[in-house]
Amino acid sequence: MKAPTSYVVTVLVLSIICTTSSAQNTIESPLLDQRLICECELSEGLEEELEECYLIKPFDRFPAFNITLRGLFNKEIAVWDQEQLEKSAFKINQKLKHKGYLQSKVVLSKNYESKKGDVAEYKIELGPRWFLGEIKWTTLQSGIPNSEVQQNTILNTGDILDIDLLEEERKRLSEQCQNSGFATFNEGFIHFEIDTSRTSGVADLEILIRGQKLEGAGDFVEHKRMKIGSIYYDQSFMSKPIGESILKYIVMLDEGKLYDPFKFESTYRRLSSVSSISSVQLAKDYPSEVDGDFGVVDVTVVLKSASRYNFSFSLDMTRADTRFGPLSSLTWKNRNLIGKGDVFSWTTTASFSSTQLFSNTDINLLPNTGELGLQMSYRRIGMPFISIENLPKSTYSHSEVILNGAIEARPEYNRSFVNLLYRVDWTENPTRMSKIIVDPIRLSYVKIANSSDFEQWLEDFGDPLTQYRFSDYANLGSSLSWSQNAKSKIFTSIEWSGQLTGLLAPIIGFDTNDNGGLEVNGLPLINYIRFDASLSKTLQFKSNDSDKIAFRIRTGSAWVGKGTEALPFDRAFYGGGANGVRGWPIRGLGGGEDLIGVGDLRFDVSLEHRKDITDAFTIAAFSDVGNVWVHDSPNKLKDLAFSMGLGFRYDLEFFLFRIDTAIRLYDPTQNQEHRWIVQSPLKGAVHFGLGHPF
Repeated sequence: MKAPTSYVVTVLVLSIICTTSSAQNTIESPLLDQRLICECELSEGLEEELEECYLIKPFDRFPAFNITLRGLFNKEIAVWDQEQLEKSAFKINQKLKHKGYLQSKVVLSKNYESKKGDVAEYKIELGPRWFLGEIKWTTLQSGIPNSEVQQNTILNTGDILDIDLLEEERKRLSEQCQNSGFATFNEGFIHFEIDTSRTSGVADLEILIRGQKLEGAGDFVEHKRMKIGSIYYDQSFMSKPIGESILKYIVMLDEGKLYDPFKFESTYRRLSSVSSISSVQLAKDYPSEVDGDFGVVDVTVVLKSASRYNFSFSLDMTRADTRFGPLSSLTWKNRNLIGKGDVFSWTTTASFSSTQLFSNTDINLLPNTGELGLQMSYRRIGMPFISIENLPKSTYSHSEVILNGAIEARPEYNRSFVNLLYRVDWTENPTRMSKIIVDPIRLSYVKIANSSDFEQWLEDFGDPLTQYRFSDYANLGSSLSWSQNAKSKIFTSIEWSGQLTGLLAPIIGFDTNDNGGLEVNGLPLINYIRFDASLSKTLQFKSNDSDKIAFRIRTGSAWVGKGTEALPFDRAFYGGGANGVRGWPIRGLGGGEDLIGVGDLRFDVSLEHRKDITDAFTIAAFSDVGNVWVHDSPNKLKDLAFSMGLGFRYDLEFFLFRIDTAIRLYDPTQNQEHRWIVQSPLKGAVHFGLGHPF
């Protein structure tokens, strides 16, 4: 029985050898590597910059193997190209001169040591490095005070002569002047003159700041600080104009204020975010009149209308922790209902997804859950009870009413719900991109019809709290959240229900049940407080753009109040899953004896090293630690779960598909003597997901 297998292997090996030999015979002098040869040690940063000058990109690792592999698949193989390599040598020499080695020399040579191909060597003679000597600032009728242009300069006598540093100073100076109100000033008015004649190794620098050269003027014309003059709104291209009070709130510019390029950028960004506007133009005009020492810039805001009515269909994938599958939606919108940039929309949704069962811990990947939903929403610019003229422009606030409902059919139960939500959101800090969302009204009605098999499982399980989690309920409460989406992503939220209602119950006329809780038409009104927070950040290696380190910390806790025995399952925390501790399936970790994987307390930390293999394909090595508990769980720290694994992500442009596979290093679901990986058989989980987990 072994002979046929051996024969097949032999044929495959011979085929590869023959193909490799054939591939190598058709290519003369493959280029294995390129090396920088210098008697003096090059700094790591400089060496990387010089390697970026290679016009023929080298193989990252194992060049001989990569050549063989490329030959097998008829891929292009780098060969010795004298012209391209000499151009690379020239670029390397130019880069060295830009870095202060004004007398550097670079000679290209060939290394014949390897029989499998050629190696290009760039032999470098650095010579002495030059430094900045005297620095002189000269203004040629620029109108900008010398003291102002020298303020915050990054150039100092004794610094290395570095052209990149000069360009950085040019950019800094241009931005500083524009931010100071000099609207007509840009990098083109800054010139550097270098004089190396005074002494060897020292370069004197003169920085020339000149004025404008206007048509018909014999000499330079000074730049002037600019104030915003008149602001005009051109809505001739809008099918239905937006109210001017709304536009004045969106536009960050104010008449009579100093010119600020950041406010132009934010104005453009905010106007572009209004769905009834398809294009924005901020036209500037510089009239000849001046206001004392200030010039004037008039601004015309030209708006072009988007289609007022919009009908769209989208196909996406559900991103919930407990479900995976396609999600379709059909949406109709009126993008400017009453001329205030307000949006009224109807959306129908349908999904068919795979859902993890509560009564069975086996991983399920087959679709078993269908959902049909309908949502109506109305979103407008501004806040309730506050005139838009009195709102600070930086808040860019909105208010929204959302009414939605859905019918969900799962193998274990059918669930139907209706939600009414009133929301107000505003920007807390534009620089940090932080936002506050307040939901003063959150009203929910949830009805659950258990299947006979699931009902039997609940009875056999015999725990009243578990049965309570899968019963009908009503929710009347509020929530508050704060998020930041700058260098670090931070999210915090708190939601509550039943506290204020309990005080108003005698007035409203709600019934009281035997546990002291409130009822609405016979449904228990849940009483709880829930806190949730997360911090995530992605760090990129300076030496390699394709390498990233990402981490996330999550914590959460919920408490039930009078009349509520346990949190409903959809307001609890889940252990494991594609976005949690990935060594376990969703709800396969933690919780309490009443229901594994469902808890009132959560803590987990995840760390990933992501490596981009191509523009679309990424590999990630990761580790997770954490768990979920009920509040009375003992030894919470001893029950922290550990897992590690490998993930594969492919970017399909419209979404990123993810497969993560993980093994369990420490499993708190097992007995004490079988928790570590070396104490029990290898276990783990495979997860499918969309997007990075954080």
